[in-house]
Amino acid sequence: MKNLCKPFKDCTPQQLTQGYSDKHRAFDFASTYGKYLVAMENCIVENIIKAENWDNQEELERGYGVLLRSIENPTVKYSYWHCLPFFCVEVGDTVSQGQPVSQMGNSGFCMSGGIVVPLNDRSKPPYYGTHVHLSCPENTLERIDWSIPIKFDLLTTISLTIKSIINFLK
Repeated sequence: MKNLCKPFKDCTPQQLTQGYSDKHRAFDFASTYGKYLVAMENCIVENIIKAENWDNQEELERGYGVLLRSIENPTVKYSYWHCLPFFCVEVGDTVSQGQPVSQMGNSGFCMSGGIVVPLNDRSKPPYYGTHVHLSCPENTLERIDWSIPIKFDLLTTISLTIKSIINFLK
């Protein structure tokens, strides 16, 4: 089975803020608001969750998200939650390992220091509650090869930002 890359550029195990358990079937990593989240392996974009397609209370609490399905093992899925509301991919896209798919945010139910972050405090610095809630198989952390480089430059970032804005306006 192929090794996974980390969920975002410069991610380290020390950024794990909540691990996998029976009550929390995901890994939470904290970083910078707007940090690009990447596909951990080659995947297909299965769904993008935006405000207009929140189907239930659970999705509302998770906020914006992108759902990926592994190409190598189609039973394996990755969901990135609490994203910003614009995405640089579309449903049906094939994405390569390390390719940006969304941006880290603080949408949905987010806490900071054990306190729920009020909605009106989220869109201004220091962007409390910023993290990614990565729903995935329990053994995902064991499969991450932290040395796999994630490479994209300023030009790529600008291009992704423009694509995200275009997708947002559709």
